[in-house]
Amino acid sequence: MLKYPFIAERIFLMHHVLSIFAAAVAAVNTTVSGYSHVMLMMELSSPFSNMRVLLYELGLRKSRAYVINGVALLVMFFLVRILLILVVCYQVIADILLGELQMWTANRPVAIGCCIILATIVVLNFIWFRKICHGAAKVINDK
Repeated sequence: MLKYPFIAERIFLMHHVLSIFAAAVAAVNTTVSGYSHVMLMMELSSPFSNMRVLLYELGLRKSRAYVINGVALLVMFFLVRILLILVVCYQVIADILLGELQMWTANRPVAIGCCIILATIVVLNFIWFRKICHGAAKVINDK
């Protein structure tokens, strides 16, 4: 982390702390395990993000592979971290309002913690997506 200071950003750290906490909650509370599987699907965008860092570090920022990977990252990030998480938010809110989320009545502190985690993840994903869109716009404007 010392070699790559961007990895040590507070947002990155917060993401992983929340992920560990959410995994622990899902491990002991089976009511949220379905939601945790969907949250794991969000990691489908990680290979593109990691490849982007690798291509950048190799000095291939102007290469076609970098541009193609950037487009793939933008599309995948939108699908699994923006669109999918909005569907999950809708489902959680609907479950809470309809009283179908047993966790809400059985273990209110865990339910509140999960809602806070979900809200935080939504905010972080929108921050990252904004950065990805800015990067894509930069690449398009350079061409």
